[in-house]
Amino acid sequence: MPLSAIGILHHSGYAHPMWVRTDNNDHFNQGLRERYHLLLVLEGAGIVEIDGTSFPILSPAFYCLNESESFRLHPDCYITSKSIYFHPNLINDRFMLEPSQENVAEFTVRDIQDQWYLDPFRKRQVTEYRYNPNIVPIDPSMAKHAEYLLDETKRHLTEQPDAQWPCRTRSILMELLTLLRRPYSDALPQIQPILGTASETLQPVVQYLHIHYKDKIKIEDLTKLFHTNKTTLNQHFKLSTGMSIMAYLNSIRMQMAGYMLRNTLLPSDEVMNRVGLRDNAHFIRTFRKHSGLSPAEFRNLYCRMPQ
Repeated sequence: MPLSAIGILHHSGYAHPMWVRTDNNDHFNQGLRERYHLLLVLEGAGIVEIDGTSFPILSPAFYCLNESESFRLHPDCYITSKSIYFHPNLINDRFMLEPSQENVAEFTVRDIQDQWYLDPFRKRQVTEYRYNPNIVPIDPSMAKHAEYLLDETKRHLTEQPDAQWPCRTRSILMELLTLLRRPYSDALPQIQPILGTASETLQPVVQYLHIHYKDKIKIEDLTKLFHTNKTTLNQHFKLSTGMSIMAYLNSIRMQMAGYMLRNTLLPSDEVMNRVGLRDNAHFIRTFRKHSGLSPAEFRNLYCRMPQ
């Protein structure tokens, strides 16, 4: 199958419908009718044509293309980019390339929640440009982190270091799509930002939490980084989100943990480490507070993968 990683030592012969290209050149239209395409444009200038409509090249930016959208650079234009191609059933095994073919009547609440990750590829907005293929500008720090995630995905797809490589690449894909969602949502005028009136001031803080949730984060570190004091930062953050900074950070971590427990077979301690926690008892306690279940109970109840 094109644009799939084929299992070699682990899961021999298994076709994992995902691939990463770091040398796009003229390969932008690989995956038409076969894959969704998340294109990370790191640098570029000129004009790009997407499904017959021309747009100025934005960089750094995500370009979210579904299986039917073509991408063509105009002459004398250039971009530096990396791409991940994937089938939506990697997000949820009930998802199809064409949403109309999905049996929505059988969707659970969590299936519906998982659709959120695919909105940038499925929903199209009418704008002053007439048609918006979901070009999502991002800042350099987010672009750097996205590039790292793409490189890590490619490494696991090619090296396949252990039997968990399919689950691990799915979890990294989910990290990418979660990273994408905040600037995507903020770019849509009809979707209300999560933050309130202080969003412009706090946006760098929130973005930092979404990028660095796997790291050890203290309030004191944030106050130094964003040149404020603890009281002001806490007050503004809670006023805008209804949550303390640490509660918001834990909600990000537990959302990511829940996805990995539901959609991968990664060991629980690896899931814990990947969301920035190091103490198993604390992880279990925090996850139970978030979901009402322990990580093991949550996986047993919601994971549809053969165990």
